[in-house]
Amino acid sequence: MSVSGSAGRAHSLAWLKPDCWGDCQGKTKSDRIVARKGFTKHPGGTAILLIKGGPAVGANLSLLSNYIVGFRVSWTGALIGMVETGLLGFGFGWVMAKLINAVVGWQERSLIQRLERRLVFDVLDEEVHE
Repeated sequence: MSVSGSAGRAHSLAWLKPDCWGDCQGKTKSDRIVARKGFTKHPGGTAILLIKGGPAVGANLSLLSNYIVGFRVSWTGALIGMVETGLLGFGFGWVMAKLINAVVGWQERSLIQRLERRLVFDVLDEEVHE
């Protein structure tokens, strides 16, 4: 008798979809570069700074060119930054979902093995006491 059932069994734990996690991370990261505020108190969006204008547009934001190849505080740089951070964010989210699913799968298999052993011992115990 098996706890795990047939090949078409339903999983007892929730599984993450790597493509959805990747999509979510990619959109969030690329959106921060172009339009939204960053993780600090300073505005992080290239578009916001370009629309505001001023003498020194995005002095702090231009430091992102050290991490994002081809990034400049310009509309072209915003597009390049959006694509690169979107791809990197997608990759990060996809890898994280795969790792989480691997750990959850390992835990699920371990739990099923323990339950099957307990079931076998319960059956043997009943036979001994009869």
